[in-house]
Amino acid sequence: MKTFNFFARQDIRVFYVFFKIGNIPAEYRHKKGLESGLLYTAIVEQAIRLLFPSGETEFRLSRDIRPLKGISQVKFNEMLKVGIAPNLSAKSIIQVEAVDSSVNTNIQIADWVCGALFRYYNKGKNGEEYFFILKNSVIAREELFENYWENFAKNKKTPFK
Repeated sequence: MKTFNFFARQDIRVFYVFFKIGNIPAEYRHKKGLESGLLYTAIVEQAIRLLFPSGETEFRLSRDIRPLKGISQVKFNEMLKVGIAPNLSAKSIIQVEAVDSSVNTNIQIADWVCGALFRYYNKGKNGEEYFFILKNSVIAREELFENYWENFAKNKKTPFK
């Protein structure tokens, strides 16, 4: 709690997306399991979109170096660039770098914040307290795939295709 109180007193801004596991769309579900690499890419891309509009001419994205299941790091980087490019000017430079989260302080802080939000949404230990501490730093949040299956049942087709 002391660490989170310290974070809250800093100039941190939290932008995040979340989803209910039961709402994961059919596009990411297969007989062999989830297309977790593609799902993760969609989650990260949507979270980044919360930062826009932006007048920035340089956009630097640091991500964990760990590999993703079913998607190469090169493809992941390219998908992110393609996904966020329309939100920037044509002259903007987009850089995606892979960093080791075990030695990168900023990524470690992001992991802590994600862990706290996970506890909050899953009613885990101290989740309410963590959210109370972080709530004034939350700039934007969005629930992904909300009502996906309800819309799917009504339309008999996926809303994402």
